[in-house]
Amino acid sequence: MSALYIDISWSFLYDNVSLLMLLVVITVSSCVHFYSVYYMESDSNIIKFFSYLSLFTFFMCLLVLSSNFIVLFLGWEGVGLCSFLLISFWNTRVQANKSALKAMLINRVGDFFLLVAIVLMIINFKSVDYMTVFSLAHIYSLKILFIFYETAVSVVDVVSIFILLGAVTKSAQLGFHGWLPDAMEGPTPVSALIHAATMVTAGVFLIVRTSFLFEFSIISLTILIYLGSLTAVLFGIVGFFQYDIKKIIAFSTCSQLGYMILACGLSGYNFAFFHLFTHAGFKALLFLSAGTFIHMMGNEQDIRKMGGAFNVSYLNCVCFIIGSITLFGFPFLSGYFSKEPIIQLAFLYKENPIVFLFIELSTALTILYSFKIFYYLFFKKNFNNRKFSQNTDFNFFNFGPLLVLSVVSIFSGYLFKDMFIGLGNNFFFGSIFSMSSDVLEVEFIFFFLKIIPVFLIVIVGYLFYEFYVVQFKVNKHLYFYNYSCFLFFNRVMFIDSFINYLFGFIFNSTAYTIFFIFDKGFLEVFGPLGLKVNLVKLNNFLDTLFINSFSKMIIVTLYILAFTIVSAFIIIMV
Repeated sequence: MSALYIDISWSFLYDNVSLLMLLVVITVSSCVHFYSVYYMESDSNIIKFFSYLSLFTFFMCLLVLSSNFIVLFLGWEGVGLCSFLLISFWNTRVQANKSALKAMLINRVGDFFLLVAIVLMIINFKSVDYMTVFSLAHIYSLKILFIFYETAVSVVDVVSIFILLGAVTKSAQLGFHGWLPDAMEGPTPVSALIHAATMVTAGVFLIVRTSFLFEFSIISLTILIYLGSLTAVLFGIVGFFQYDIKKIIAFSTCSQLGYMILACGLSGYNFAFFHLFTHAGFKALLFLSAGTFIHMMGNEQDIRKMGGAFNVSYLNCVCFIIGSITLFGFPFLSGYFSKEPIIQLAFLYKENPIVFLFIELSTALTILYSFKIFYYLFFKKNFNNRKFSQNTDFNFFNFGPLLVLSVVSIFSGYLFKDMFIGLGNNFFFGSIFSMSSDVLEVEFIFFFLKIIPVFLIVIVGYLFYEFYVVQFKVNKHLYFYNYSCFLFFNRVMFIDSFINYLFGFIFNSTAYTIFFIFDKGFLEVFGPLGLKVNLVKLNNFLDTLFINSFSKMIIVTLYILAFTIVSAFIIIMV
């Protein structure tokens, strides 16, 4: 498509970032398609379900392989559409429809910001092609648009901030997170594919892809640092206070995405991409394993009613444990190799040490809610065991994808570590751009910091057992677990309620008032309806004067002309 100086081509970019992201999408998508044969076998609309899954995979591939921002935007919108269709797949449930609408509306906010960024690129860079825009980034970082509180804001700053807003909405960061936990209303394979491994990582992928812009925007990098660290720690706390197993894993996804956003803010784009790569495997494994438990336990999702999981399926328990210990960074599994370098990178950020403390606290919270799931799922006896299905026969479509993802969770970190973050490695040369020297210093950080996760696992495990398992049975009103504290974090710090009040009540009532005054009042008088009513009255009045048709036509024409001029003037003034 060509228009004036803009030439937009339907083309694709096959560099190392695209191919590795494509490997994630295709691998997880294949496992989810196989798993869905087992999970959705009794559903009457299984053909429609697989159509939506395949359509999502197509749009995700389009997003990943695009060579310009227009093709990327088509894929970006496509995955949002498929998200809506898949969340509301069981559309006889009111909550599923509400959740799908919520996901669509919140993602539209991010899509609008990304669209504004693309328009700004067209105006300033005269192109939407990656290579052209990235090559001009340094020049336009010197073009100051305005001064804001003694800070010079350039063209690249504004474009990067709008890209950032679009990315953090898709990746469900703090303030834009409301759609992700509610999206658990869809079938579990949907949660695994879209809301754990691929769609939510599209925002991180976009930031990694546009690293050439972000490196010349200190403002955007600072926002990424604080937003990522706050998201990681706050959603770790919120996840601990949930009891729905899918929502715990969903808030864990928000927290882990916070790690990736923080790494991007610290200019460690390859660190963020490495964690994205490994996280997709073990988080998909967690969701699919949890889905098997839910399927076998009579569609029960409350972990307080899911005790005795070893009686259901030993193999599924092993897969779930592998996913969980990989998530909280057990040494020598993939989560350890990808998450710990981000923590070490945060330690090297000297401007504000609280970022490192936040990310370490988030690690401890990850261990805490993982142990909480272990306790309720495996060790706590429950009266509801009698309704659990005892169908533990080996099913290839169920356990095949779980075994593949288990192998990926165990070995992907060790096998790909040197390729992603190895010292002196130029694997991403030309695909990712970073000017930070801290990325090189991570390899030489002192040994004690690297073994902190081992101490955290032991310490947090002991504290969980002592204060949650032992004392919780004696005193249910512990200070850190009393009703008000529980309610505050269980309701996600009432952020959704605040947003609902702000946009749903104030803006909606104001918009209705404007609509009632302007549309129902103003336009009915000075718009087409008013013209029609007044013409009828004028015609009736002229009929009473017994004038000829030619004179009547002249009078009516002059009236329409005068009415149009006056209405246009009033509308412009308003």
